[in-house]
Amino acid sequence: MVLAYNKNMQYPSPVILSNSCTKSESFYRALRWQGKRYCPTCHYKRKLYKINDGRFQCPRCSFKFSEFTRTYVEYLQIPLNELSHMLYLFVLGVPSYRCRGYLSISLKTAQRIYTLFRHAIYEHTMLTIDDMALSG
Repeated sequence: MVLAYNKNMQYPSPVILSNSCTKSESFYRALRWQGKRYCPTCHYKRKLYKINDGRFQCPRCSFKFSEFTRTYVEYLQIPLNELSHMLYLFVLGVPSYRCRGYLSISLKTAQRIYTLFRHAIYEHTMLTIDDMALSG
């Protein structure tokens, strides 16, 4: 998932995101969809049906998806406010073995999420390099 930089979007403080689960969820949701929710498979943007379990279904391809389907956040089992806190500690350069002391997660989970952050940064860097190489 590549996030486009939006000049109009106000980025809240990492402390606010790590303290409130609802604020962090709404921030990541707005960052994910960039204003309009669409089907991750066929990119249909018109009318998406909401299913009872909180997921959505595309009327064109019948694909069922949730808010963070096909993103790095999809398979994580920790709340988004703790993920925000881990991301803030990652940016500050705090190692994963110290990160587990600030949050209620195991060392293996902290290492896995730090590896996920590194993988996302690498993938984003490679996509931007490919775009620059193709543009001239």
